[in-house]
Amino acid sequence: MEHLRMSGTYWGHTALDIMGRLGGFGCNHEHDPHILYTLSAVQILALFDRLDAVDADKIVLTEEFLFRFAILASLVMMDRVHWIDKKKLEQFILDCQDPKSGGISDRPDDAVDVFHTFFGEARLSLLGFPGLTAIDSAYAPPVDVVGRVFYGKKK
Repeated sequence: MEHLRMSGTYWGHTALDIMGRLGGFGCNHEHDPHILYTLSAVQILALFDRLDAVDADKIVLTEEFLFRFAILASLVMMDRVHWIDKKKLEQFILDCQDPKSGGISDRPDDAVDVFHTFFGEARLSLLGFPGLTAIDSAYAPPVDVVGRVFYGKKK
């Protein structure tokens, strides 16, 4: 059976029910958790200032997923970035950078592309890498852009 994407309103009402036994969010009740659904749910809870409802101690992190933007953004929003080795992640991203083109790939010695370059720089920004503009972990654009567009704040 094909499942439709859940809308933000649905997540807002059911996120706490879906969170649970496996430590993440699934696309529907009783479905296995997936990192992208978990990121979406954490983003929505952050936007509604309800991160206190997440039982962060139930979250299980595996090495293969630690380098994904979705994991890092979720950890930043939940104030749990201390769970990971930030220097190891930073070095991994820098190892994925092509010294000739400057782009970033998904793994060292792979082809660079704009998608992985954006998310590589976004992860470095979330880690506080020097010289990069701070990005918003919930929305992904720079913090000053989010402030200006969503909250009418000037620089």
